[in-house]
Amino acid sequence: ADRCKHLLAKVVRAMREGGRVDPATELQVRCVELHSYSEGGALDAPLHRDSGSLLTLSVQLCEAGRFEGGDFVTFREGEPERHRLEQGDGVLLSSMELHNVTRVTRGTR
Repeated sequence: ADRCKHLLAKVVRAMREGGRVDPATELQVRCVELHSYSEGGALDAPLHRDSGSLLTLSVQLCEAGRFEGGDFVTFREGEPERHRLEQGDGVLLSSMELHNVTRVTRGTR
């Protein structure tokens, strides 16, 4: 339990240090989700957002060499920006920003 509290404190600190929220805003973790995409899987809903949250932190948990495809995608000025993450890398974004995961072509992400 102490280890989880320590991890959650690190996540909140990372969100705060991202500079995307007013320092006076109280932050807490609303939910933690684990998504697994097998070959052929993707998050390709064109208007996907994480409604009900302020910030989203997406962290790559598995080794990048264990799969192909499966890039985390955000959009800058309407254009897709692929994030090819290594294990432990993350992307912090406003939960209302559009984001997707490209189709996994080999392995499991």
